Amino acid sequence: MWASSFSVLASSDDQVWFLSAENYAGGVGVSDEAFPWNAFRHESLAVASGPAERAAINAFWSTHLPVLLSVRNGYEYLALAPDGQVVRGGEPEFEEVTIVAADFEALIRGIAAGVSTADPSTDALLGTVGTAPPGSDR
Repeated sequence: MWASSFSVLASSDDQVWFLSAENYAGGVGVSDEAFPWNAFRHESLAVASGPAERAAINAFWSTHLPVLLSVRNGYEYLALAPDGQVVRGGEPEFEEVTIVAADFEALIRGIAAGVSTADPSTDALLGTVGTAPPGSDR
């Protein structure tokens, strides 16, 4: 499993990091970590306007698993969606997402090759700004 293959995998400024098995070990609730893996779920629930919104937030996060967190330019994340796609979300509406990769393997291959995800915000997050996806004319 990917998350157990490292303990820390972060940008040089420590503001963007992939979540490791140790990060997830805190369980479902907020752990003792300074920034738990499910922080954005808790942020959303804290400002939910009522039971219906709380239910929608819980439904979203029960099917989306964060794999990368960022505090570099506001709060952002990458998550695995139920269909296997990788999505990016961020504040203020954490549950509004953009698809950035067909699956996790495609995302990792793209990062390793330094190619664009075709989403400028994700490229900035991953440091792939200014590169073109394979087969594009950019």
